[in-house]
Amino acid sequence: SKLQVPNLSVGGITHIAHAFFSFGCIEHCLELLLPMLETSRSKPQVRMNSYMSLFYLILANVCNGDMADSRPVINIQFYPFELPLLTNDIRFEALVLKFQQELYSRRAVGMQQFHFNLTLDPLVYACYMKFKCKRLVGDNIGSCLALKEFEEMGFSGVSHRYVALSLLGCCLYENGHKEKAVSMFGMSIRENKERMATYYHIAILLNREISSNTLIA
Repeated sequence: SKLQVPNLSVGGITHIAHAFFSFGCIEHCLELLLPMLETSRSKPQVRMNSYMSLFYLILANVCNGDMADSRPVINIQFYPFELPLLTNDIRFEALVLKFQQELYSRRAVGMQQFHFNLTLDPLVYACYMKFKCKRLVGDNIGSCLALKEFEEMGFSGVSHRYVALSLLGCCLYENGHKEKAVSMFGMSIRENKERMATYYHIAILLNREISSNTLIA
């Protein structure tokens, strides 16, 4: 039977899909992601990232226009105990972020220590999971379409866009688009030069290319 999640937020649906994805329940994961992503394309979503967000959400849902029935988009977070369940790309992001935050904490004398968490826009992570699911089931056409959708989402005003661009670069490289992957990593760095994870992604890409003797010209 079809999974029904009529009253959940975008983040809530993404979290449930993440649980299915983490335990290999690809079909259930896609059952949740596909209608949510379709809705996000047809109706503008309200991102809860400013003091005016709640006002916009209420306004959207009392109107009968295109934004009616909009759901709030609240960033989701991953914590250390979740690391074994994450994909290699995101686990790497989390580990580098943890190292970077610990480094900053040691330097921040007299300041409160940083607490580790990795924050993602739920629609970005939904696109990422959809691409991974399509790859896992061997749907090449579906994975290409999911990648295109991910690209569109990455340029649609998501929060922490540099994270989206970095993960998009990982997916592009996985799908064989090496030059475009490097371009996405470069855009991510330009948006946040202090973020070490993106530099490490580039280093891993170059190491793989050197090892396979197919270094990008």
